[in-house]
Amino acid sequence: MNIHFIFDLDSPEFFDDMEIIARDFDYNVFMYAVVYRNMNQWKLEAQLVDVRNRTEVLKLEYHTW
Repeated sequence: MNIHFIFDLDSPEFFDDMEIIARDFDYNVFMYAVVYRNMNQWKLEAQLVDVRNRTEVLKLEYHTW
């Protein structure tokens, strides 16, 4: 099951939501996922670019209503 989180960047609760996510972040689980998926520097950079692009699309879509 894929779960997608959409946050209202202008919401007063935005930083509270980000704090909860940061507090629950597990570095070991993250590193296991990176190793398991055989991620190298280029794959990670491509993923970051993809996330940035998708974030920009979401910003544009939700701010043009």
